[in-house]
Amino acid sequence: MSVSIGIDQARYYESYTRAGTYLNLMNELLRQVEIKPCIVEHLRSKGRVRLLMLGSATVENVYQLARIDQFLRPGQERVEKDEVVIIDLNLYPLHLHQELTRELDKGLSDWSEEPYSTPEFPLPSYTLAQADMRELPFTAGSMDVVVSDFTFNFLSDCMSIEQAFSSVANTMPTNGIMLMTVRCHMAGTLTGEPVVENLSGNTLVHCFSAKTYIEAARKFGLEVSTSYMPWKELFCIFEKV
Repeated sequence: MSVSIGIDQARYYESYTRAGTYLNLMNELLRQVEIKPCIVEHLRSKGRVRLLMLGSATVENVYQLARIDQFLRPGQERVEKDEVVIIDLNLYPLHLHQELTRELDKGLSDWSEEPYSTPEFPLPSYTLAQADMRELPFTAGSMDVVVSDFTFNFLSDCMSIEQAFSSVANTMPTNGIMLMTVRCHMAGTLTGEPVVENLSGNTLVHCFSAKTYIEAARKFGLEVSTSYMPWKELFCIFEKV
C-alpha cells in the first residue's frame, strides 16, 4: 500500500484524534442519505451481522463503528450479537486499539461494575487483525458490511484499487454493502493520474477521480446504491449484486 517508508506512525495515527478525522463524518452522511429499504430490511432481518473496517486509524473509531451498527441494526439485542472486525496493514494502530477492545469485550467495568454495552449505546464484539485490504484473509461471503474511511487514498495506482475492490467483493455476500468515503480530485478526471497529497506523519495519499473508484468497484459486482459528494469527499454505499 502506498504509505511512504519514512512515515512517523505515532504522529500520523494520533493526529487523527487531534484533527477530529474519524468516522463521525461517515456517520453524519449515513444519516443524511436515502438507503434502499430492501438493504435496511435485509440487514435487520439477519440474526447476526459482521462488519469489516478497512484501516483502524484512531481508537475513537471503535465507538464510531458501534454507531454505524446501531444505525443499520437498531436495538441492543441485535447489536450485541454482531461482530466488528478491524484490520490494518500496520501493527502500531492495532496495538492502540487492543487495550480498549479487550476491556469492552469483558462486558463490565472493573471500576464501576457497570456494563459497557447499554440499551442507549449497545456494543458489538470486536476482533483485530493485521491484513492488507488487497488480500483479505476472510472466507468468501463472510462480511455483511464493509467500511472504508479514506483507506483507498493509500492506494497509488489503478491496479491496487482493483485488487482491493476484488478482495472486498469476495468477502461480501450478495446484498452485502460497502460504506466508503474517499477523497477525490477533479484533475484526476482529465489526466487519469492521481493527485498526491502529503498528510501529517510524512504520509502520501493519492486522490483519483470519483469515476475511477466507481468504475473499479463495478468490475467486481459492487454497484452504487447511494452516492453523495459535497466537495472532494465522495461518500458511496455500494451493494453487492
